[in-house]
Amino acid sequence: VRAISATNLHLRTNHIYVSSDDIKETGFTYVLPKNLLKKFIVIADLRTQIAGFIYGVSPPDNLQVKEIRCIVMVPQWGNHQTVHLTNQLPGHDFFKDLEPLG
Repeated sequence: VRAISATNLHLRTNHIYVSSDDIKETGFTYVLPKNLLKKFIVIADLRTQIAGFIYGVSPPDNLQVKEIRCIVMVPQWGNHQTVHLTNQLPGHDFFKDLEPLG
């Protein structure tokens, strides 16, 4: 049953809704491309938490907006309650123009 449920995760990406009730004008607005969101959901597991480091940029005209450009998946281990990541951020030339967002 778990394997069948996991293979249907891509179908959940067609029905994503973001509630705007708790959005504050003073906070950051994150723009996540649908292809990144879909890939992150498809590689997920229903019973194990996963995590990734988010990198992006802010447009020069609006520093409150953060455009997410990539999610870096690092070696990790976890269960249904926690996930453990490395203490060191990944380093690569691709990230030199991007800022870590979370």
